[in-house]
Amino acid sequence: MSIIIHAGKKKHEFNVMYNTHMSLTVNIYYTGEGNNAKKFAEEMVSSGIVNRVRAEEGNERYEYFFPMDEPQTVMLIDR
Repeated sequence: MSIIIHAGKKKHEFNVMYNTHMSLTVNIYYTGEGNNAKKFAEEMVSSGIVNRVRAEEGNERYEYFFPMDEPQTVMLIDR
């Protein structure tokens, strides 16, 4: 299942997948002008927020990826 939300100039796409462990996986694409999306991800890591999210009970995965063909986009996988 895929959910796409448009907020102003930004497009947020959520791909929701279910696995056999009853976990919910959400793929979020952050898109911004220039390298703003990458700066956002870097700030989430440097501020410690990513580590706090990963430490939450039940969190199985929280990772950022940078698509090679879309330099203004960052993908977050959260499970």
